[in-house]
Amino acid sequence: MSEISRRRALLVEEIMLESVFIMNMFVTKIRMRARRRLRNRKQGITYDMASRIPKQIEHLDDLILRNDVGCLDNLRMTRGVFAKLCYLLKHVGGLVDSRYVSVNEKATLFLSVLAHHKKNWIVRFDFKRSGQTVSRHFHDVLNVVFRLHTSLLVSPQPVDDNCTNPRWSSFKEYEFYYGSLVTMLSHSGIGWNDNTKMIEAPDSEWAEYVKVNSNARLMRNKSWPFYNDWVVIFGKDGAAGEHAEDFIEAVNHASDVTICMHDSGGQ
Repeated sequence: MSEISRRRALLVEEIMLESVFIMNMFVTKIRMRARRRLRNRKQGITYDMASRIPKQIEHLDDLILRNDVGCLDNLRMTRGVFAKLCYLLKHVGGLVDSRYVSVNEKATLFLSVLAHHKKNWIVRFDFKRSGQTVSRHFHDVLNVVFRLHTSLLVSPQPVDDNCTNPRWSSFKEYEFYYGSLVTMLSHSGIGWNDNTKMIEAPDSEWAEYVKVNSNARLMRNKSWPFYNDWVVIFGKDGAAGEHAEDFIEAVNHASDVTICMHDSGGQ
């Protein structure tokens, strides 16, 4: 037998052995699946779609039909807002009902994951769906939300000094107090106690300071528990005079805050 014939015979034999091995693996897998089905049938473990439908409807009703409290707690929006979102997803974004899952349930599933960072297996248990169904419909809604980003995302409007909204009145008051504290702490002899969140200064130094700034008389014995938060919110931008923040410092401060946020998120 020539060398070429011998190699050809070895190659054919190797192919036949691999074919037999793959066939045995396939047959073994079929047998294991049949045994598992038989065992589950004996134990009463079966998948019945009809028995799941009432539970699916009941869970969906609890989330979006009972009351606004439950809808707000689970989806972070009221029933009215949820209805508007579903209208946008269906009539503007093109999201359609599938054979077994409605647009309302798809949106509910999507919001449930976003609102509470739920894992696939938790949503699968809550909604009585398979993991594949949960993943597929979540990404369907996500793709539609991306297409509707111009309608769903609203650009924030800056608040000017003439704003009459009552929610901003306290914000401006805090900014004023923060500016006063920054100016005060820059004075020689006046310090800050981070444990008590209060200003500390010898009586003589405080008396000299009050002579120049009489409005600060009542700030010494008062606690300022939000001062550290104001430092992050206002920075030097909330101060006035020589301690005010210029453009370069503002940019550096914004960069520092961003870096801190990334560092904390990565831990």
